[in-house]
Amino acid sequence: MKFNTLAYNLSISVLCCIFNLNFLQAQQTDTYFLSELEFITILRKFHPIIKQADLGIEQAKSNLLASRAAFDPVFNYHLDRKTFDGRNYFTYINPELRMPTWYGIELKAGMEDNTGNNFNQEVTIGVSSYLGVKVPLARNLLFDERRAVLGQAKLFVNLSKIERDLLINDLYYNAIATYWNWVMEFNTLKVLDSVVAINEQRFRLLKLSWQQGDIPAIDTIEAQAQLQNFIIQQQDILYKFIAAGYTLSNYLWLDNSVPFEMNNQVFPSGQLNQKEATNNEIQPLVEMIAIVSSSHPKLKQFQNKLQILDIDRKLNFQSLLPKFDLKANLLNNEYFAWKGINAQLLENNYKFGVDVQIPLRFSEGRGKFRATQFKIQDTEYGQIQERLALINELKSRYQQVLILQKQITWANSNFENYSRLFKGELTRFSVGESSLFLLNMRENKMLESRIQLIEIQTRYLQSRAGLIWAAGQYK
Repeated sequence: MKFNTLAYNLSISVLCCIFNLNFLQAQQTDTYFLSELEFITILRKFHPIIKQADLGIEQAKSNLLASRAAFDPVFNYHLDRKTFDGRNYFTYINPELRMPTWYGIELKAGMEDNTGNNFNQEVTIGVSSYLGVKVPLARNLLFDERRAVLGQAKLFVNLSKIERDLLINDLYYNAIATYWNWVMEFNTLKVLDSVVAINEQRFRLLKLSWQQGDIPAIDTIEAQAQLQNFIIQQQDILYKFIAAGYTLSNYLWLDNSVPFEMNNQVFPSGQLNQKEATNNEIQPLVEMIAIVSSSHPKLKQFQNKLQILDIDRKLNFQSLLPKFDLKANLLNNEYFAWKGINAQLLENNYKFGVDVQIPLRFSEGRGKFRATQFKIQDTEYGQIQERLALINELKSRYQQVLILQKQITWANSNFENYSRLFKGELTRFSVGESSLFLLNMRENKMLESRIQLIEIQTRYLQSRAGLIWAAGQYK
């Protein structure tokens, strides 16, 4: 029959277009195709969450700068004057420079210019100068609050960097998984577009053949029902593709924190490549476990917190020591006109003092020290549990990748087999040895296997992204 030959040739030619993986070439000058690499580049450069994480690092650096103030030299100037009824009771002038050092020792140098008629007996009249030192001989000698604050501020800078790495790791994984879901819906939509186009042609030919009296009317009803079913699927996938695009646009930003508005001229260029999936080797599991144990941001976070708690432990240990501070000043007349330290200077011109404080029970020190020890143990237990959870997550995703590699091979073979069955059924239908019902069944199975292959390929690409995420390597 002339109709059968025409239908056969038309079906075979359009069939080759249904599952053509090269349909992603741009046909319009105003159409833009977004690749995975371009998507990640835009994400890394413009996404506000990453900018927020960078601001967190800068804030931690600012806090570090503020903590260094405890070691800054300080210049003090003291002026105290009293006059009453035209009488100068006293005038005290005392400029002083204080210099804190790392090991708790504090140096100072200054002068006094005291004049008037009424003085405190401890005050030296006239101009004098001094050079002093304050030395903690027990508590705060090896460690004190200033060094603890500075050390923790440095660690908080590292912690903010680790938290940024964790945020980027999660953000990249979610973004890449969303991108490949968008690619999957696009590929599925293109397949259904082609299937709908083929069935529209088939329905028109069958309707023409029915009008010419070559086939019964029921065949046109069968073809129309098949076409309507595919149109319903097409519209459903069209909605999913549009929705996936809007979800993807959550990760697309322009300069100056302006969100990108997704439109119908942006399409993915990511390829669902079966050959790449099956040939792409992944790193051995043992090596990936070693990477997790040594460099995963979550474990680094625990290690950083342990270092911060260790500083607390050292500081609280100082509370278990008695306070014993030595203070000494060398004194001289006028403006530091010393010609050297001589016996007279050491015997007569000095000011010396000692501060001693010994808690009889050290209750506060013992309580704080024990509490810090418990916090360290709690954090260490959490680190052990987190390492186990991360390694198990990695193993699970590693096996998922291996299984999906095999599934892609089987799904591709399954699709090829259904394609052969459909082509064979189409040949039988063209010579009048089959029915439209059987042909539609073969076509439905072929379509199901094609969509299944697309879904598995997408899950594979998402699982590879998940494997990198589980290893904590998105940075």
